[in-house]
Amino acid sequence: MQINIIGNIFGTSGYVAHTKQLAKGIYEMGGDVRIESPQPVGWEAAVSDAELLMLQKEKEDDRVDIAIDLPHNWPQYISMQPKKFIGFCVWEGSNIPKFWIEHILNPKVDAIFVPSTHVKKAILKTFKDDNSLNYVIKAITDKIHIISHGVDPCIFYPDTVKRNKKCTFLANKGWANLHNDRGGLQFVVQAYTEEFKKKDKVKLILKVNKTYNPAFDVKKAVLELIKGKDKTKLPETQITETLVGYEKLNLLYNEADIFVTASMAEGFNIPALEAMSCGLPVISTNYGGQTDFVNKKNGWLVDYKLFDQTTDLMYEGVKWAKPSIKDLRKKMREAYNLWIAKKLKPKNISAFDTASKFQWRTSGKKVIDIVDKLE
Repeated sequence: MQINIIGNIFGTSGYVAHTKQLAKGIYEMGGDVRIESPQPVGWEAAVSDAELLMLQKEKEDDRVDIAIDLPHNWPQYISMQPKKFIGFCVWEGSNIPKFWIEHILNPKVDAIFVPSTHVKKAILKTFKDDNSLNYVIKAITDKIHIISHGVDPCIFYPDTVKRNKKCTFLANKGWANLHNDRGGLQFVVQAYTEEFKKKDKVKLILKVNKTYNPAFDVKKAVLELIKGKDKTKLPETQITETLVGYEKLNLLYNEADIFVTASMAEGFNIPALEAMSCGLPVISTNYGGQTDFVNKKNGWLVDYKLFDQTTDLMYEGVKWAKPSIKDLRKKMREAYNLWIAKKLKPKNISAFDTASKFQWRTSGKKVIDIVDKLE
């Protein structure tokens, strides 16, 4: 049966990376895969030979459509009458919006894919919190499959020779809202500039993806966060807003010694896994999809407090996690001290070994196996 992946493969968002790399993983594992994606002007020059074949493949009636989109959009794909339909739900937060329940329960949804344990728990929590829905919990649980995001080890791999004269932290995330951005770069800046001084052998690289707010002024945001501090005593910070091609991100990760993510909620957190595939240990909020692979052996987990997310109606009743600045500072200092003592290697090795278990090809094979069972 043809596997028809529906999603966008053009751009720089996490959804784009997910759609593109999952299709590639299925293709490389021998799946009969087709990509259904919006096609901008000149798209032919922006795809690989394999992607061109998948984009130009004829759509078959005997197919399973896998839509990488939120549940309230699933009906439009189901209306295209695939033989089977799978919704791939990527979500951030403690539970899902209640208006998704009818779409999750739709009998024409043959399976639900999620990228992490975190998202699966969020869906099930919403059903468990509503006593009238307890009778369907087992059926919904059986319908949900964790298809982890992954990493391509041919693109992301370690440069074994580190030449940094300073302990270099890297944060790679979008930033569109100064104080309440889900990606948490504001917390990274705050913790870093409070914990370290110019005299410390330390550097922070902020790699900002401006996909969701191209007009956002990153330098102005940083200046706002350090307002009132003596700039002559602050540690070095490097801001990178330049669009970096996906296959060149490896160079960026290898400029660093430690990856830091202070996200308030994540469905998975692909950049953290990419960094680990380059041998970087990760400092992470102990909440979200990344807790499937970040642990105390390959990184540091930061304490947090849950709070109600009220900035968007979509997140009504949903909680996010605000990382503890105090604990984030502590974990950054611990990482720095290990670097100074030249004792990071065990975490480097553990990070790399963990990432090797989360590959797109592995996810692709799991998708093929589940589709075969649906037939």
